[in-house]
Amino acid sequence: MLAVSTPALGEPGVGVLNAAIGGGILIGSASAIGLAARSRLSPFFILGLVGWGVPIVFIGLLPHPAIAVALLVVLGSANAVLDIAGYTLLQGTVPDTVRAGVLGVLEGLVGAGVAIGGIVGAVLVGQLGLHAALIVTGAVLPVLAVVLWRPLSRLDDQLIVPVSQARLLRGVPMFAPLSLAVTERLAGALVPVRFNGSEQIVREGEDGDAFFLIVEGQVEVTQAGRRLRMMGPGESFGEIALLRGVPRTATVRAASEVQVYRLGCADFLSAITGNAYSATAGDRVVDERIQGPPMITPA
Repeated sequence: MLAVSTPALGEPGVGVLNAAIGGGILIGSASAIGLAARSRLSPFFILGLVGWGVPIVFIGLLPHPAIAVALLVVLGSANAVLDIAGYTLLQGTVPDTVRAGVLGVLEGLVGAGVAIGGIVGAVLVGQLGLHAALIVTGAVLPVLAVVLWRPLSRLDDQLIVPVSQARLLRGVPMFAPLSLAVTERLAGALVPVRFNGSEQIVREGEDGDAFFLIVEGQVEVTQAGRRLRMMGPGESFGEIALLRGVPRTATVRAASEVQVYRLGCADFLSAITGNAYSATAGDRVVDERIQGPPMITPA
């Protein structure tokens, strides 16, 4: 309706305005990738609400084609941030047992909201005119942001997503391509385990049942009694046995007091094999450790 009512745009302008929103969504999505590692998400949700509503207000106040296109890029970016922060916050505060049901209810409410909004929007345009209707509807979201600020801030305190674990997973190449939801699920599945110096973590030849991510300390990797390498915080081992279905290819022993995160085989495989980019990254790591220099062959 905005495009058709603007002489400089006309009907072809519908595509231009939609492209502006789409471009903004791409920008916002790229900018919001780091939200997976944020401990407080409510400020970004509030920012998304404001960034979605304010451009609509200014489009109503300044009905110029170039201004409308620029503001819709901002709106698209805010929309992406709002969605990512909102869904991440929701999934982080809702237990796994009821999460699917809650998301289903949310999708139903969104659909109902779109339908009601279409009816109310048509009434407002008929009563107030297009530009006044844009100003009124755009102002609703910033007002809503003010009202929701405190309740949403309290939600941050209830986050059950282990942020530091999610950040650690993001540092592993094969986990980096995973979605926010999958990363958070894996972060919640990590089990912290401590080993004393010289204690064996995995043994060459045994069946593999877990993947390990080093949090602190150093481990020594040996094969047939020969040292291959030392590994430290941020590095990982155990993927070869899981991805290839073979016994452990090396022994890993704590060289000092070590803390690792243990990820069970089922969780590891469902995440890595369920994402083409992660599967490729995992295969690359396995190939490098099997075919590469002798020092790159841990477990």
